[in-house]
Amino acid sequence: MITLESLPKEVQKQWEHYLHYNVGKLLILNIKRTETNVKIFYKNEYGYIGICNFYYKNKEWFSCKNEFSNDELEQMIIFIK
Repeated sequence: MITLESLPKEVQKQWEHYLHYNVGKLLILNIKRTETNVKIFYKNEYGYIGICNFYYKNKEWFSCKNEFSNDELEQMIIFIK
């Protein structure tokens, strides 16, 4: 199982930054990781489900929040049920 603590430090830092500016508490539902991509699936206290997407390019981690495909959204709906 992938944990937040096992992710690259840069990703952890960006996730903490995202938490700081988010309204409400976030519950991590799932984390998926490859060499160049990390996706954190979360749910906030109001029931909103989102995906925070991080990608590795030119030796640096970047984030693009809430960008996901319909397949990923469908996967999350199945995961939550």
